[in-house]
Amino acid sequence: MKFLVSILVTLSLAPLCSAVPQTEDALVLNVTVATKKGTVIRDLTLDDFKITVDDKSQKILSLTNREVPASVGILIDTSGSQDVGKSKEALELQQQFKQALERFFKQSNPDNEYFAIAFNSKAQLVQDWTSNYQSILDKFDSLEYRKATAMYDGLRSGIEMMNRSRYSKHVLIVVSDGADNNSTASFKNVRDALKASDVVLYGVGLKNMVEDINGPAVTVGEFEAQRLMKELATSSGGRVLYMENTEGPKAFNEVFELIALELRTQYQLQISPNPASGKRQWHKLKVAISKTGPVELVVRTRQGYYR
Repeated sequence: MKFLVSILVTLSLAPLCSAVPQTEDALVLNVTVATKKGTVIRDLTLDDFKITVDDKSQKILSLTNREVPASVGILIDTSGSQDVGKSKEALELQQQFKQALERFFKQSNPDNEYFAIAFNSKAQLVQDWTSNYQSILDKFDSLEYRKATAMYDGLRSGIEMMNRSRYSKHVLIVVSDGADNNSTASFKNVRDALKASDVVLYGVGLKNMVEDINGPAVTVGEFEAQRLMKELATSSGGRVLYMENTEGPKAFNEVFELIALELRTQYQLQISPNPASGKRQWHKLKVAISKTGPVELVVRTRQGYYR
């Protein structure tokens, strides 16, 4: 039985300390550094990083590993493919997911603001910006799962909501198979919107649906949907996480705890790229660790920007 309640979380983690002081025309990058096993690395200094724009080395103006603000939007997939029914097993899965999301809220910055959007054949605002995440949890039990899936419309709406956010750090978290069959927005529309923004996308999916295109549980359509979700997440500096649907609440909790921890422990690097030439162009960006060590590190941030 599929339990694929799609969630889009758009985060700008509120600071316990002040954010990076931003200079005119500066670009602030949210950067995650971790081992391949997922252990977050927190003791790096400015000299440990190397940044290139269009393959040209860039001077790093500042670095901080202090927690910085977050604005959080949650998108809930209420399409018919997510209809888990009213069986005891299905209701338990819904409650496990709801409890995991509550743990995520509690382990995130207490000053965060939130909104929620539900989408099936169209995207609808469930909860406007609020600092009270309980108001979002209270609405979960009344959601109805039916009709088609307009996930790309939901993602586009979530990105647009950031225009009214309090904070400047934005993240999307989507828990879904990634399949879309009813959006007016296309994959390209959403990809371009992500590239033009500073939004980071996290995807969460059930592992047995996407592990292997040749496996009996995976159709070509499902694999393609997950491939597209991974492309969106990677281009924005995010990632896709998978869990077994047989693992119960432990799987839900671990995934959301990992995301909450990662968002609270990112570095912020500030650079001052060359001023705009008059014609808006895409600039390829790469952040790397300059020093070597016994453990290989994974660095994630946006792959570029328009200027």
